Amino acid sequence: MPGGIHPKLNDWIKTISNIVGTPNKETFFAGHSLGCISIVRYLAALPKDVKVGGCVFVAGFSSNLGVQEISEFYSRPVDVKKATIHTANFVIIHSDNDEDVPMEKAKEFQKQLNAKFILEHNKGHISEDDGIRELPSALNSILEMCK
Repeated sequence: MPGGIHPKLNDWIKTISNIVGTPNKETFFAGHSLGCISIVRYLAALPKDVKVGGCVFVAGFSSNLGVQEISEFYSRPVDVKKATIHTANFVIIHSDNDEDVPMEKAKEFQKQLNAKFILEHNKGHISEDDGIRELPSALNSILEMCK
């Protein structure tokens, strides 16, 4: 995503929109960390009649993490209900030792989305920096949504 260590919300949403084009029931989203709240904001801005297949969010959150560099992404309220009219298929995957996104933030996000919750063990922030290059639970979640 654009911006590197200085991300800008509007740039991320524009990038998502450009990549997706015209979303439909066969469109599935997979987001990690800051990408999750960006996808929710993207979905919330879609016309009401647009439906997508589902979303798998890894190490996601929707509220204040206390990180100034990304505060633009969560400082304005997120209308999660507007996002949920586009799909009922949400999965949150979180690790029990994520030091970047506390468990309570992941659980809060799960509750807002009425999402299925998958708890991974000892995977940190579930990134390459944590040695995670594959996440079978994410793939399996998308495959399940496709049925």
